Amino acid sequence: MAKLATSLNPDFMIPNLIRDFGEAMLNLSAQEQQGFVRNFVKHLPGAMKGSMQALAGGGGNHPPGSPPRRYIDAFNEFDKAGGRIRFFGIDEPDQVERSAERKLKRLDGGPVNTIKDIADKAAKAIEIAGGGLENATRLAAYMAARDAGMSIDDSAMLARNLTVDFNKKGELGGAISALYMFANAGIQGQARMVKALGSSRVWAAVGALAAAAALSASFS
Repeated sequence: MAKLATSLNPDFMIPNLIRDFGEAMLNLSAQEQQGFVRNFVKHLPGAMKGSMQALAGGGGNHPPGSPPRRYIDAFNEFDKAGGRIRFFGIDEPDQVERSAERKLKRLDGGPVNTIKDIADKAAKAIEIAGGGLENATRLAAYMAARDAGMSIDDSAMLARNLTVDFNKKGELGGAISALYMFANAGIQGQARMVKALGSSRVWAAVGALAAAAALSASFS
């Protein structure tokens, strides 16, 4: 149900990117480095394209040092350092086994298996697009952190904790999520916001957003 509402739902991608961008802007406001937020915004368009190309296995056609290749290489570096979020966490061993068994059965061919292969390719394309957008804000933050002189590991951790980390959950996370869908995302989002509010810069950004919302409501 969670996958149908998110990674397999094309209508989820853009609203999710907008939410991630807003949350990232608030969280990055707590950074003390000069120009951090500006560099984050500058890198975001290239990060969106580079993330999707990297997830699709592309990049070979771009010459080294070119702008597209720069973002693909940065994605691979940030992924290797642990900054990437696998949208719905790491599969359990039994899930991996079942997936392998299903793919082996597809080798038998036949019209039903052909239809399943087409459906899998379509779902994979949607997941690449969704995963690229999900990691785009993190990649842009990673590159902004590297521009500010932070180490690869520190930049990756900043990017990973920028918004909700779907791979992070407590011992009871699975049970809670089974009872209440997206409970993990809701809990992490509130915890992350409370932590960010420790910065006066974040309070200023929240105040500006509240004023804009009030102004918008007064003219509606």
